[in-house]
Amino acid sequence: MKILHILAVILPRPIKIMIYRRTMRAEIEANVKIGMSYIHVKKLVLKEGSVIKNWSVLRNLERLELGKNARIGNRVYATAIPLGSKKHFSHRVDRVPALLMGEGAALTGNHFLDCNDKITIGDFSLFAGRNTFIYTHGIDIMDARQDCAPITIGKHCMIATRSLLLKGAKLPDNSVLGAQSVLTKAYLDTHTLYAGNPAKPVKCLSSDAAFFKRKSWYVE
Repeated sequence: MKILHILAVILPRPIKIMIYRRTMRAEIEANVKIGMSYIHVKKLVLKEGSVIKNWSVLRNLERLELGKNARIGNRVYATAIPLGSKKHFSHRVDRVPALLMGEGAALTGNHFLDCNDKITIGDFSLFAGRNTFIYTHGIDIMDARQDCAPITIGKHCMIATRSLLLKGAKLPDNSVLGAQSVLTKAYLDTHTLYAGNPAKPVKCLSSDAAFFKRKSWYVE
């Protein structure tokens, strides 16, 4: 199956979609664009107008879902250890290796996502710049084993360039994570700028900000 999915990278769109529907139970709606990227997942859902650009690697996920007009840019790497691995996460029977992107959510280029547990990106949230890293797993030093937890990005959020998000982190709706910040925990306060290492709330943001009312992934 992997070889077929590797070949699909360079095949024309109609053949690519046919392969995905047969091998990944793909649900692919109208006006979807899929570039020269390697996709190898259990379940693929691409809503109307969603985009996966070139040279991205999206593999070993139980589910990859892009909402309406959501997009994954060039050179995005999203990977996981498959369910059933006897080596890692055997104690996490509830883990879900998945990437779920809401309507208009966008990953620009050159980001890394460790999807060993579920990553959820809310509607119209934007990963700006480059080189943001998301890690849903880490080492539990007390038990000396790998552990994982989901990461959630709310709606209408912005994650600025070169940020780091660690397992269990949550950025609330209508919030911003400042450049080069490290988000290590789940926060609840919306309309807030979080920044620093570790990231903390540093400023309240106006609910009237146009960014929080966007109906498109694109920012002029």
